Amino acid sequence: MKKDPPATPADAGQARPAAERLDGWKEIAVYLKREVRTVQRWEKTERLPVYRHVHERTGTVYAYRNEIDAWWNNRRPRLEQQEQAARAAWPRRLPWLATAAAILVAAAGLALWRYLAPPAAQQKVPGAREATMVVRRVWADPGMVIWGWGTVSRDGRYMSYTHPGTGDLAVRDFATGQTRRVTSKGSWSASKEFAGSSAISPDGKQIACAWFNRDMFYDLRLIPLEAKPGGPAPRILYRNEEVFSIGVAEWSPDGAHILALVFRKEDRTSRVVLASVADGSVRVLKEAGSEPIGSMSFSPDGRYIAYDAPQAEGAREFDIFVLAADGTGREIPVVQHPADEVLLGWAPDGDKILFASDRTGTIDAWAVPVGEGKARGAPVLVKKDIGPVRPIGFTRDGSYYYGLEAGMQDVYVAALDLTAGTLLSAPTRAGHRTVGTSSCPDWSPSGESLAYLPRAAAGHWSDRRSIVIRSLKAGVERSVSAQLTDLSEPRWFSDGRSLLVAGADFRGRSGLYRVSARSGDSTLLVQTRDARETFRSGACSPDGTTVFYLRAVAAAEPSCLLARNLETGQENELHSAAYRFALSPEGRSVAVITADPRSGLSSLMILPSTGGEARTLLSLGLKELIWSDLTWTPDGRALLFTRFKNTPQGRTTVLWRISADGGEPQPLPLEMAGLRDVRVHPDGRQVAFTAGQWATEVWAIDNLLLR
Repeated sequence: MKKDPPATPADAGQARPAAERLDGWKEIAVYLKREVRTVQRWEKTERLPVYRHVHERTGTVYAYRNEIDAWWNNRRPRLEQQEQAARAAWPRRLPWLATAAAILVAAAGLALWRYLAPPAAQQKVPGAREATMVVRRVWADPGMVIWGWGTVSRDGRYMSYTHPGTGDLAVRDFATGQTRRVTSKGSWSASKEFAGSSAISPDGKQIACAWFNRDMFYDLRLIPLEAKPGGPAPRILYRNEEVFSIGVAEWSPDGAHILALVFRKEDRTSRVVLASVADGSVRVLKEAGSEPIGSMSFSPDGRYIAYDAPQAEGAREFDIFVLAADGTGREIPVVQHPADEVLLGWAPDGDKILFASDRTGTIDAWAVPVGEGKARGAPVLVKKDIGPVRPIGFTRDGSYYYGLEAGMQDVYVAALDLTAGTLLSAPTRAGHRTVGTSSCPDWSPSGESLAYLPRAAAGHWSDRRSIVIRSLKAGVERSVSAQLTDLSEPRWFSDGRSLLVAGADFRGRSGLYRVSARSGDSTLLVQTRDARETFRSGACSPDGTTVFYLRAVAAAEPSCLLARNLETGQENELHSAAYRFALSPEGRSVAVITADPRSGLSSLMILPSTGGEARTLLSLGLKELIWSDLTWTPDGRALLFTRFKNTPQGRTTVLWRISADGGEPQPLPLEMAGLRDVRVHPDGRQVAFTAGQWATEVWAIDNLLLR
């Protein structure tokens, strides 16, 4: 005999007094002193807090008195006014009854057509209800960049995420428009700990959070949503030094387990696991190996888990799969298509899975009907051009929340007389293909080409896998596919035929690569030692024998500055706490930006590229210099760096020049918001740079699947 699946409301599994519960539409209607039809309408249009315990073929409707009371106190004046207006308008409606009858006849004919018409003509998701789709922006602040994404609470009020200013776990209250930190770890400079991915529990009382701890790996913590800085210490649910990283996906519908993806430090493999909230024990559901897993989502009954993964080993496109949550390992593909799919979530009614796909040439939202963990029909388009979304999740009433990249940044070129400090020509965009989608430029040694990275968006589309090279003479651009993911800061080798990049191949090997500027073929030069390490800001000596790069643990700053001989494999540590560095044109010196939290100063230094004593050129406050950009002039006589400047219109960035021999720095007449990645043309009279800022917004779609 089959047991009923667990209840789906936010309070499922909690002990509540029986006297609080109202069973069935009739009891709810009597309690509100309204007709059953009225309360059923309020559930659809006014979000009346009604729950359903779904059985095999039927469902039990119930509600709780305290939630009904809170809902009624909030909406009572408006609803009573609507009812009074409706009663007053009734006598005026009598002359229109004949017209209404005609409309009803027409509606009946339309319903008959819908019943008889083929599914292709109707384009409806099976089981969907008629409703008006509403797309609304729920959070957008100028310059806001969200990372460490979490989920939305089941009632749609809160969203968890990592606070960008401190690295604390925070929640956004959509009802009040306020942000509140629920941890207090101190500033970035005071503590290297920070919150990663997170998920709000079904009852809205706790947040499961992947926390990067002082021992330089992630553990899994449970933190009360109402916690305040300085409160009780969070509960560490799971801690394993062999597991470097944890990706928190969701809570199980009954609140008993947390679905997560864990990454082993040594072999860089991943596992899909369920962590018990009761005792922290972990059950492995899937050994994913080096195969990347994207989003994951529970079915509302808790029996299945949907996820997206590559269509085949090494494939760049993903499909949607369903995995049994009972640990039997049974996996079934539910969406298979040559295009790239991103799982958005499992719909609250349980009979549809929502996903994004670029199969039409734009990124659209689709829904596939499912039952018993299998596809029950072909996917149906539900929202055209939703964009490269960041999944956040469904609320109890079916509203879907997601993030979008909204900022713009571009590569610009300007002419400057660096010695006289005059601007010879205003900045112009370097590329013409798209607007607001490029960054990280670098001039070729001959100065005839400019390489840069195209924009990284959300979802699987965030993987930077190509480099754009613009020929200045011909005025044309071409895209070079590097067969790598997550590329960063391309830098030309002195041969002008290849570029140095940090990235990872499709086998999960992360490190520094040489990429052919013609074919995109890549060669691994230096591999990270384990999954904790990341490489940034590479540079190559003029003779091509030595690469310089920053090695960070979990992308934390400052980083270790290293020089590695590619012929012998010998590695030399040049500085243990560098934020930025730049190799001089002749390769004999390295400029470094470092910081001393004790003195509160950040310094610009020059040291020999083979190691040795550093010479300080400039010291400023911590926040004034450590986030600066840094580059040499082609003659090696000066360095360019950036500093922030506050104006009545907001914060902007100014380019500065300082002699390599020292002295007072001088501002240059180049000032733009988000100015960075500055590179000087070999002729010394042009600079390429990135300007603009990324920004993220949170959106919601009501009635997405109720049409």
